[in-house]
Amino acid sequence: MKNLRKNLFLSAVFALLTAAPLLAANDVPSIKITPAAFTKKFSVVIDNLAGTAKVQLRTRGGEMLTEELVSKGGVFAKSFNLEQLPAGRYELVILTETRETIQPITITLAGIEVDAEERQEIYAPAIVVKAESVDLNLFNNRIGDVEVNIIDDAGNVVHTDRHENIFKLERRYNTAQLLAGDYIISVSSSGRTYYRSFSVVR
Repeated sequence: MKNLRKNLFLSAVFALLTAAPLLAANDVPSIKITPAAFTKKFSVVIDNLAGTAKVQLRTRGGEMLTEELVSKGGVFAKSFNLEQLPAGRYELVILTETRETIQPITITLAGIEVDAEERQEIYAPAIVVKAESVDLNLFNNRIGDVEVNIIDDAGNVVHTDRHENIFKLERRYNTAQLLAGDYIISVSSSGRTYYRSFSVVR
């Protein structure tokens, strides 16, 4: 296993990375949220959804309140009635293949407040599996830490790759030295972990 770690060839290029932003540029939802005056109701119209997407309403702590699947992309429109929810902070979350858009929503005694300036965009890594390598492109959208693990089918971590205070990352993992079998690559960034399975065939 130690030799496996030593023989895993890595090549990295930091900054000047354009692949991930270009990929994400094709998936930029237009989100319009319209609160109804003096009520705890609001309507949402989301345009330019590429492919499938999930639209979620969550508490600030991450508890799921409702979720809807948009199967063909295009336009999503829905009215939400939050009259039964207590005052506090909530999140409208739009999950697509390339990004997670989080819009905070505040329920007050008088109604609902939405500040578009608080909206956050978190990009998912682009992971491309090839015959003898796995390519990772990540646009972190903020300075932060990234950890990458390659895990075999027995649950053993055969490689760990950590980077601190980075904004963009491009990395190629040469899998030619791995034993034949099934693997998972995990990418942890911005408090989230993304997974992609791949197989090495001899």
